[in-house]
Amino acid sequence: MSQLPPGSRLPALVQSVHAARDPLGSVRRLRRAHGPIFTRRLISEAPQVVVADVAAARQVFADPTGAGLVGCPRKRLFESVVGEHSLFTMDGPAWERHHRLLAPALQGRAIEAWRDTIAEITDREIAGWPAHRAFPLHRAMRRIALEVIVRLVWGARLPERRGRLRVLAPRMLDRLSLAALVMPPRVRDRVLTANGFTDLRERLDEVLFAEITDRRRQHGSKSGGARGQHGSESGNGRRQHGSKRGSGSGDGDGDGDGDGDGDGDMLSRLVGEEEDDQAVRDEMVTLLLAGHETTAAGLAWAFERLLRTPRVWERLRDEPEDEEFLQAVVRETLRIRPVALTGHRRLVAPMEILGYEIPAGCSVLPMIRLIHQDPAVFPDPAAFRPDRFLGDEAGPAMRAWLPFGHGARYCVGARLAMLTMRTVISRVAASTDLAAPDPRPESQQLRQVTVTPGSGTRAVARPRRREPLFT
Repeated sequence: MSQLPPGSRLPALVQSVHAARDPLGSVRRLRRAHGPIFTRRLISEAPQVVVADVAAARQVFADPTGAGLVGCPRKRLFESVVGEHSLFTMDGPAWERHHRLLAPALQGRAIEAWRDTIAEITDREIAGWPAHRAFPLHRAMRRIALEVIVRLVWGARLPERRGRLRVLAPRMLDRLSLAALVMPPRVRDRVLTANGFTDLRERLDEVLFAEITDRRRQHGSKSGGARGQHGSESGNGRRQHGSKRGSGSGDGDGDGDGDGDGDGDMLSRLVGEEEDDQAVRDEMVTLLLAGHETTAAGLAWAFERLLRTPRVWERLRDEPEDEEFLQAVVRETLRIRPVALTGHRRLVAPMEILGYEIPAGCSVLPMIRLIHQDPAVFPDPAAFRPDRFLGDEAGPAMRAWLPFGHGARYCVGARLAMLTMRTVISRVAASTDLAAPDPRPESQQLRQVTVTPGSGTRAVARPRRREPLFT
């Protein structure tokens, strides 16, 4: 049995240049040349086996034998941003513990209770939109998604600190680039210091650690001794938090049954359960940054597609509260424009995939975007057609729908993202007439590790006026 599937014979450096310049097109070309499983080699990386077959991708995501690590391959890219105690960068018992802590507040009735708050945030944002001139909807969606996360994480306390989070979080993201994240650590750190990211991170940490200290005082809990001292160094030469400024699963989106704690926000939940200040900080940063940016990108793509598919947009405008159709619109958006390119597993044991025995040490990447564009699974894949997630077509479509992954590492924030997208789309459709100033599709741009509309979803808005029934 062969160990690795075929792939490009170009040198790793050349393949790396192609991947950096055209991350979407490069994997499409390899898929056409080599089929649903192929190998690519990038500089400073173990061989990467890319999987574009839905059954094989679900196998990799489910990982029944425990052969793959998820957090490990993310550490190199993201630990300088979210820290070593983030659900995003952990594996094993540490990940399981944090998942058990966070998941109940992001599932079922606990999330459904946020519908009215999301609607109120959306209505306030819509009220400030300019009339009759083009503006970037992506920025508006970022403001909405960030406000939802800030409310969920922070609660209704200390509006001055909430205001600082609203400013600092998007500024931090705007200073990041994938090119910087893949650099060797010393070079990356110099680049991030030079472009202002490091200063913004320290200012965000000041806000977070100050609030963690206050919450501990209110809860009457301990600070965790030496582990909770956020001014201490946390290994591997990482920065000293506060040293400059002081401390100032499911598969799909169905119902869970968790409820939040009595304080009603994620920070209080974490402070009540987690003694380590650094761990609380890392999860807060993960929720603030990753939680809002991915949802904002999904919303931007939803409107980019809707405004270029008039029959779907008109149906939404006529029935903005049709939950079944809203769900189908969101699912089709995340099929045709998944925010993430791929999942990533680093093998610690061999894994057999489509007849190949992939050895330990390799990376396996289920390529979500290629799977969602497979005409054998999604007929006419380039068409924006929410009906494929309704009626008899819905079952097969959902089995191949993987924007949040699959299995135990299914995205913990998926339900909140889906509810936010449905609610925002519904409120905009009910209150606002939107049009795209340019009918051509917007390009797909890789921003950090999310794929966003190249022009920011340009739109022209005017308040909606319904014709009177009688004159």
